Amino acid sequence: MKSILDLLANPTCLLLFGLLFLLFVGIFLYFQGKINRGQHLPLLDTRHGYTCAEVKDYFEAIGVEGRAIYRFVVGRVDMVFPIVYGLLMLSAMAWLYRACGVRFPALVGFFCLPVLTMLFDYLENFNTLRLLKSYPELVESEVINASRITLIKRYLLIASVVAIMLAAGACFFK
Repeated sequence: MKSILDLLANPTCLLLFGLLFLLFVGIFLYFQGKINRGQHLPLLDTRHGYTCAEVKDYFEAIGVEGRAIYRFVVGRVDMVFPIVYGLLMLSAMAWLYRACGVRFPALVGFFCLPVLTMLFDYLENFNTLRLLKSYPELVESEVINASRITLIKRYLLIASVVAIMLAAGACFFK
């Protein structure tokens, strides 16, 4: 793991993954407008949890075409995005911790946060695809599980950002 972190701990990787991240954000914003047909509806993975009724209402509101585009985005674009933002967070953490002289082995727990975030993002994607496939016959327990996974991913993402902020703080107060 140390060699991967050593590779990621450089400004070139940070810049590359940062630019890719911005590209993907732009792609998501473009497709979100297409999915929602001009309505201001948050995608399932950007919500703070959801119920079976909310998912049914959302899928109904976006229509057949919106669901098809959503399926494409989750099944293709959002299968690459976790790798991009995960590597961006790992690169930022590795670069910052190296810059302030902290040894990587002491921080294995911090570096696990972005990896866990990526894994839960994939679980969330598979669940969203399952919900789209089963619509309109949604199973409440599947929606509850999908919502929980979304929440766990969100909290892991927040913890990852906090770890990056701690790294920046450690460098600043060094």
